[in-house]
Amino acid sequence: MPFNKTTAASSLLCSKCGNRLGEGASIYCATCLADVQLEFELKTRRLQSAADEANAKLSAVEAGKAQLADEANVRLSAAETEKTQLADEANAKLSIAESEKAQLAELLQQKEQLMAKLQEQFNNVSLELEKALKYRAALDWLEPALNSMKERLEALERTQNSLNQTILQLIQRIGEMHESAGLLEVFRRILRPHRKSPAPGG
Repeated sequence: MPFNKTTAASSLLCSKCGNRLGEGASIYCATCLADVQLEFELKTRRLQSAADEANAKLSAVEAGKAQLADEANVRLSAAETEKTQLADEANAKLSIAESEKAQLAELLQQKEQLMAKLQEQFNNVSLELEKALKYRAALDWLEPALNSMKERLEALERTQNSLNQTILQLIQRIGEMHESAGLLEVFRRILRPHRKSPAPGG
């Protein structure tokens, strides 16, 4: 149990080193000192155990941290690889798109040239059609005149045939009246169609 400090507080010295103890210092007997030392050792052990547990947890945290770092590095490496692969695929698709764009531009240019050629042909056909319509209108105007001329020619032909028959009848009557075959032959020659004389050596 603690020593009564009022008895000789100023004359207390350390039994081992001889240093004077300060006022208010705890002084124990051997039994209490053993208890205090035991309690101190228990506290020390509990603190050591807590420290060991904290160190274990810290080691576990460090190990988890290292594992997470490794996993993060693996994922980062996979992400970088995938990024590179996607970039290559994007570049390939972009190259294909550029090629298709160039082909489409060429096809568009060809289409424009074809459209221009077709437009020119259409304009030419329109001009030809306009000319044909003018010719048709002219033919429509000439057709009645040609029909009229045809009718007149047919009438003239009928008149000529009638006149020829009349002349033949007249010649026959003259021949009967004069009974002259020579005169009849002369009139017949006169009424025959005029024929061109054959070319020399023909």
